[in-house]
Amino acid sequence: MKGIRRFLLILLGIVISLVAFTQDFKAITQKEMKKMSFMTGEWQGEGWVMTPEGMETSRVKETISYDLDNTVLRLRGVGTADKDGVEVKVHDALGVLYFDPFRQQFGMSSWISKGMHTDANVELLGEGRLKWWFEAGPAGTIRYTLKIENNVWVEIGEMSQDGETWKQFFEMKLEKK
Repeated sequence: MKGIRRFLLILLGIVISLVAFTQDFKAITQKEMKKMSFMTGEWQGEGWVMTPEGMETSRVKETISYDLDNTVLRLRGVGTADKDGVEVKVHDALGVLYFDPFRQQFGMSSWISKGMHTDANVELLGEGRLKWWFEAGPAGTIRYTLKIENNVWVEIGEMSQDGETWKQFFEMKLEKK
């Protein structure tokens, strides 16, 4: 009986391996990532964020493009503001939006120049609409919602400690160039 069980487990392992190797993960990923094409391009505009010092505004440029043979989107965002008559960088971020063929869902990893990194859950809400969120420790959950219509990108950021009451802390409005 143990021999049969062991044989069946080995056979199951072989079948699973063959199925995994016969799937074209690149084609699957490219097909899913094509759904995010509405984000690609050069975007410019303005945004604001609440900081401990109050509301700070900035000029924002986002550059979104496919990379790695159209299997990921590279998101590059830079915000600048005038500080005492000098243009300074106040935000500098890099993101990689991807589709995980094993989990059958989108995700995003991002980094900012302040040395912080997040891995976010991503949900496509329909054409031109996207939401991503992540747990931020004691601060609770942070989520961003993006809507693109008529080449206008509007994004808001909110946080919640209970998952029900949300407080906006960020907004950005950009136009496609």
